Amino acid sequence: VQSAVGSRLVEADEPQSPTFGDGAAATVVSLSDRPGVLASAHITDGERPRALVASVRGKRWTDGGRIVLHCGDVGSARLGFLKTADQAASVMRPALAKAGIAPEDVDVFAVHQGTPWLRAVTMELGGLTRARYVDIFAQTAYLFGASIPFVLQRADLREGELVLVLGGGVGATVSATVLRWAR
Repeated sequence: VQSAVGSRLVEADEPQSPTFGDGAAATVVSLSDRPGVLASAHITDGERPRALVASVRGKRWTDGGRIVLHCGDVGSARLGFLKTADQAASVMRPALAKAGIAPEDVDVFAVHQGTPWLRAVTMELGGLTRARYVDIFAQTAYLFGASIPFVLQRADLREGELVLVLGGGVGATVSATVLRWAR
């Protein structure tokens, strides 16, 4: 279960405020006699801890006041943002290799959509030439962790399809998982 209330975390006068949405999603996962999760790969990059901060501006979050999402270090935020696609590729390739799957064999690409361009760039970097996808950003904006279950629900997945799931958070943690879809 994931939920996002991004509109409450970003002040309305911030230029990026229209890119944050509100939503909730739940996914039911069950034990199966068929393989579901084939492989995964993850990285964490703690080099830019102040790039994006949820706190009371100018205070600690425990000091009271409205907690908002803001940039603590503009230079770090910019570098982290620019590095996002490369980090995505650095987990997609190993996850596919561990699963013994070529990028062109992926049927569906389900990506965490933190920006309107991330899906297209990561598909290109990952060599996902024939994978289907669902773009939800224009309808929902950034739904944080709720975006992947939402994409999976909208993808009209069929039995046996190979699905590459890619998620990340502000360039700090990125994960890729290869699934064989089963109902």
